[in-house]
Amino acid sequence: MKLANLFFGLLLLAGVMNVTHAAVEEKNGFEHQTEAEFEAWCAQGTRALERARNTAAGQVAYGQFQSAAQTLIHALRSGVARPNWSVKPVTWRLMVHGEKLGSALLASVGNDTRGIKATVNALEGIYDLIVNSAYEIDRRYYFTRCGFCRGQRVRDFENRVLKMAGDLLALVNGHMSYARGGQVFPLGPARAYLVGAEALTSSAFGEIAELLYAESYACELAELQDLSIELGAFNSRTSSEYERAGMFYDAHNRIDGVVYELRQGRGCWER
Repeated sequence: MKLANLFFGLLLLAGVMNVTHAAVEEKNGFEHQTEAEFEAWCAQGTRALERARNTAAGQVAYGQFQSAAQTLIHALRSGVARPNWSVKPVTWRLMVHGEKLGSALLASVGNDTRGIKATVNALEGIYDLIVNSAYEIDRRYYFTRCGFCRGQRVRDFENRVLKMAGDLLALVNGHMSYARGGQVFPLGPARAYLVGAEALTSSAFGEIAELLYAESYACELAELQDLSIELGAFNSRTSSEYERAGMFYDAHNRIDGVVYELRQGRGCWER
């Protein structure tokens, strides 16, 4: 009980620090960023991703899956200039998550064709989420996206970011596994799924933990943190295919559970 209270307290403290930090950054420079400058950055980023996706689609058509994966990862890494303001847009943060995911997957699958195909599939899901978030979050909430600098529409903004974090986590099961005959299977080697799950549970945790109302989702945060740590430990050691299959089913079920809770928007206190 004491540990749970400490965890909730730390989350609340983090939320307060976010408010203060964002307010200071707004005073020190965010207000100097005009909406036109932000629109230009956002448009440049989405165009770069669309070009990369078209190029990758051509490479996939010719069976060049390794090249397609590299094209998509490179665009995430350097398709747009790093924003010169301190608080990063959701679009940019998702690009960081996507690059982290793609790089980790390619490193884990080596020359396994099925694993490379799964990597491309996961990256395509990330691209969809980035473009959607650029329009539905960053552009729509230009004046609140800096965090919590202004009080207007903050809860609505947070709910959209929460949905984005849930969609980011849902990419693991939605783009890296498939169902057949009432059972689920990894799309590609089980190791690829587990590495992807480790990356995206960590990313989703980070996004939710930054919300002003993060303490409301302490149960989901605790589950994501536990699963990310378990996957990290599992992926760092040698394991048999039997062990990976067991870990796959455990992770798949737990991720499905967290995604369901996040999409219900209930959190710990509304069960």
